[in-house]
Amino acid sequence: ADGEVGSDVDGSEFGFALAWADVNDDGNDDALVGAPEDDTAGAAAGAVYIFFGPVSGALTTASADVTLTGVAAGDRAGIELDYAGDVNGDGSDDVIIGAYNESTNGANAGAAYLMLGPIVADASLSTAEAILYGEAADDRAGLAVSGAGDVDNDGFDDILVGAERNDEGGGEAGAVYLLYGPVSGAFG
Repeated sequence: ADGEVGSDVDGSEFGFALAWADVNDDGNDDALVGAPEDDTAGAAAGAVYIFFGPVSGALTTASADVTLTGVAAGDRAGIELDYAGDVNGDGSDDVIIGAYNESTNGANAGAAYLMLGPIVADASLSTAEAILYGEAADDRAGLAVSGAGDVDNDGFDDILVGAERNDEGGGEAGAVYLLYGPVSGAFG
């Protein structure tokens, strides 16, 4: 291996989710590492650590270039994350981050946060350009997130958010939300 990224924080579940994107616009892909049990913003609020590329050598959470922290204790932000493409058409890579235990619309309703690039400084996910909240308690929105490409062929990339226990189609039938870019504000 050319590099090793490891946590120096016990119990953070560092490495639970991984993605690559050029979030600082320097032409090198950056490593994004989810740590859903990270306690930086509260017990198990979660976090995503970003290491600017090129990545090599042994790195720890303390050497991360940027930390994106969950909003509240228990949210488990960073359980899932992905390169979202260029959702707002500005030429910068954007990322989508899941927090399936977020509780704005009820316990464990979940949320997904769209963070627009360039990302060059520490931030709370509360500053996300767009937030999709699960519709009801236990929906667990954000347990799966993905960049979708430009589904509607309008020049803006789109995103997908899964809510594995959404009950709209029947008891825990689940749901997938497709958000067309550009997207901003709060939904759900």
